[in-house]
Amino acid sequence: MHERILALAQTMSGARDTEASLLELLCTVQEQNWSERLREGLSPEDCRDAFCCACAFSAVAGLLAGRGCGENMASFKAGDVSLKKSSETEVRTAADNLLCQAEQLMAPYVAQDRFCFRGVRV
Repeated sequence: MHERILALAQTMSGARDTEASLLELLCTVQEQNWSERLREGLSPEDCRDAFCCACAFSAVAGLLAGRGCGENMASFKAGDVSLKKSSETEVRTAADNLLCQAEQLMAPYVAQDRFCFRGVRV
């Protein structure tokens, strides 16, 4: 399953060769995180497709966040060719969206540990 997660993350992120070891480590960490959050009695194999996508999405979110602290150049233009680097806000938003998607994919399979009281009368 690890190879599938890594392949998905590689495809989604377009990770460079220099980022390969970091991406693999992020995938391993996310596999462990999502495995620990599964409801009692479930294994990653029980929700294989959602699990693989969630791990890949989470790993790519981490990679994007790491890339966000890179060069200072915001844009570059040479003749008809122009390049624009995503802003930190855009990168953070993309990473947050990936994490949200991972949560949605895994919602049916993870233990619900989040709750809030609303309109509780005393």
